[in-house]
Formats: sequence, structure tokens, C-alpha cells
Amino acid sequence: MYIRLIIFLILSVSIVGCGPTHLSLAPKTNEIPTEPIKDGMGELVVYRVSAYGILKTPYLAANAQVFGQCSYKKALYKALEPGLQTISVDSNKFVINIVEGQRTYASCIPWELKIVDSAKGAEVVKTLERINAF
Repeated sequence: MYIRLIIFLILSVSIVGCGPTHLSLAPKTNEIPTEPIKDGMGELVVYRVSAYGILKTPYLAANAQVFGQCSYKKALYKALEPGLQTISVDSNKFVINIVEGQRTYASCIPWELKIVDSAKGAEVVKTLERINAF
């Protein structure tokens, strides 16, 4: 009985010792350079960093036109005309003012959008995978 336990412990320690000597927990940076905003347009960047409700990836729509999904650890970029735009997360609707030449950042959870300060939003999306709207 004790011999099996000792052999198990020796094998466990030897297997652990064979792994990498260090692990990196640094976030992946977005290596795609930020593209300029199209002339006469604004841009909405919807991102999701919360794992809450991770099994749900609701569709996003601008003025009833679906342009993507709210997916975990992804940032979705959508060029929009300036002015008030109705953005839907599944069946919930939000009115967002899009400004020409500027990016508007919104954090998404499965049923809600929250407008985020531009500096904070730009910093957060650097660590996320960039997705262009369909």
C-alpha cells in the first residue's frame, strides 16, 4: 500500500518537474493596428470581458441590422453614421450617440450595454481579439 503511494508521489513530482519553468499570465495584446475611422463616420466598439452569462452570445444590431455577436474576450468594431443610433442586444434596445471621427466604447453583458470612457475602453480592447462587424 505504502509502496504504491510512494511511487505515485515520485511520478507526480517528476511529471510536474518536466513542465515549463515559468508561466506567463500577461494578457495577449491586440497586434492588429487600429484602423482609421472612415471619413464622415463614427465607430462603435462593443467588447465583453465579463464571463458572466458566458454561454450566451447575443446578437448585436444597429437600427435593426444585425452586425455581430457579443462574445467573451472579443472587441467588435462597427462603423456607423453620426447621430443617435438604436443598438440592440438581443431584444433590449439602447440609444447611443455616435460622433463623427470618434470611437464610442461599450461594454456588453448578455442583456446590457454600458458606455465606457474612451481612454478606459481603448486600454481594455488592446487585450482583446479584434473582430470587424459583418
